[in-house]
Amino acid sequence: MNMNDPKQYMEWLKEQLNEIAQLPPQEIDANAEKIKVYRDNLNVMRYAFEEARKKGLKKGFVEGLREALQKRRVKGEKISPQQEKMFVAKKLLTFGGFSMKEISSITELCVDDIESL
Repeated sequence: MNMNDPKQYMEWLKEQLNEIAQLPPQEIDANAEKIKVYRDNLNVMRYAFEEARKKGLKKGFVEGLREALQKRRVKGEKISPQQEKMFVAKKLLTFGGFSMKEISSITELCVDDIESL
């Protein structure tokens, strides 16, 4: 098992917990601290994976918006910087998962402008 590979580590932790679950109750009590550490580590890894997934989705969505705008420019559409910012803000609001502060930071629009969309 490679401890540097998060997926392998999570699988190993699950296996350890499954093995411990098969022990008699008195051995489970004797290994209570070990069980707690395994469960804590597993929960930390799950949380880290979920946060990384969310961050990846957000990043991918923003990159996709940039590509869409670039394609519109290539087709010859005239898009002002303000229209571009409003377009991106609307899409980010629709996508969800972005706070007003994040949208404001990405688009350089004030929160009041974003809330008016």
